[in-house]
Amino acid sequence: MVAVSSGSCHQADLTAGTIFQHTKVALRVWFAAIFLMAVDKGGKSVLTLSRELGLRYATAWLMPHNIQRALVDRNAKY
Repeated sequence: MVAVSSGSCHQADLTAGTIFQHTKVALRVWFAAIFLMAVDKGGKSVLTLSRELGLRYATAWLMPHNIQRALVDRNAKY
């Protein structure tokens, strides 16, 4: 996703400055991971997350860490 400002040739990526920046994983998969983590009361294992979303284990391992870091950063601001 790229937003182009009117009157200039500057392009701004809509995911810039977020946990989705520079990721090859589709946003749909990110949102599915966030949903699965939110609805599971006891926590979602990385192995289960990787199987349900069809991701490599390493990718599935990074996603919850990035999501949690973003939540901590957000809470620190307020």
